Amino acid sequence: GIVPTKSEETWKVRELANSWAAMRWARHHVSDLGLQLATEVLSSQTSLHQGDLSQARAWLSTLLEESPAQGLVRLGAMTIAAWLAREEGDYAAALIHARAAETLARSSSEIQHLVLALLEAGNALDHLGQLNSAQSKYKEALRLAKGTGNARLLADIRISLGDLALSQGRYEFARQTLAETIASLSSIGDILWMAGALETMANAELGCGDHADAERTWQESLSMSRETGDYANVATCFGGLSRAATAREDHSRAVRLAAAHTRLAGELSYSDPPFWLRELDRSLKMSRSSLGQRMSDEAWNQGLAMERDRAMDYALEKRHEEAIDSGPLSRREVEVARLVAGGMTNREIAEKLFISERTAEGHLERIRNKLGVRSRTEVATWAVERGLALLS
Repeated sequence: GIVPTKSEETWKVRELANSWAAMRWARHHVSDLGLQLATEVLSSQTSLHQGDLSQARAWLSTLLEESPAQGLVRLGAMTIAAWLAREEGDYAAALIHARAAETLARSSSEIQHLVLALLEAGNALDHLGQLNSAQSKYKEALRLAKGTGNARLLADIRISLGDLALSQGRYEFARQTLAETIASLSSIGDILWMAGALETMANAELGCGDHADAERTWQESLSMSRETGDYANVATCFGGLSRAATAREDHSRAVRLAAAHTRLAGELSYSDPPFWLRELDRSLKMSRSSLGQRMSDEAWNQGLAMERDRAMDYALEKRHEEAIDSGPLSRREVEVARLVAGGMTNREIAEKLFISERTAEGHLERIRNKLGVRSRTEVATWAVERGLALLS
């Protein structure tokens, strides 16, 4: 992925500060302009995910109650309110806002606003388990959106249809729908929506039993979201990669990534859909059970302790050593040999793998014995000859 430069990070911080300054101004100006400004600011999902959803939702709620604004200004604000409630996991409130927005949109004959309201209503119904009603909303939204020529809007609806198919256990259908959506988004170069489509695609791939493909797709989605600053999707990808790690029995990694998901989602006041959370909880229980209480708690605390950038680096590590000729070495010993080839000291290896320095030394000693070599240089040479040093 592309790591932002220092100047880009500074710009993002300033942009976020300006967004919240605008929200504070809007909060104290309960007029058409105040509500309109708040709606414009909150429409920027990338900035909002770096802030506090709860605070944003509370401020918009106050403006909706006190502002005399009507028409398209109120319609747009109610649709945003539905989205905010959904992001926080308050699906009943999201449905109330979406239905109110839908009623306003139908009376105003604003097709694009109606499509957005139908989409939010469908999302809320999906997460409330009312799948048939959700499908009805999505189908109407899709039919209307085709007449707008808005490629991003069409992609958003199809991603939601993919999510619905996942809830219904129709993984192959979801995979096919999302493949078409990703191709469309690729043609217009929309990285933000592409990341969301890839995240949903990874769920479909895992449901089809292709955990290696799912892991690669989640990493691609995470890398894109890191570039755009969409940290809610980053949190979701942490959880997805945790599930993929459970599927290939890398249980310590699975628990660490689940903890990283919990930390980042909590910092953002963000909640993933119920279906998705149930799947994460199920896989996490499997990994915890395999590790046992002590090792599981240790891995969980390590994941919680990771700052966001460290967690993203960890989640993006390639985990396909099993495809390499590892000879007599175990998977963990292959990891150590790879890091030795990368020039790391025992202390650095210990920090990287969440083990003690003494344990790292023990791994290296066993590697030398198994390979019949005496030095770190010979271990590094062995790793390079098998392509291990090329894995990052």
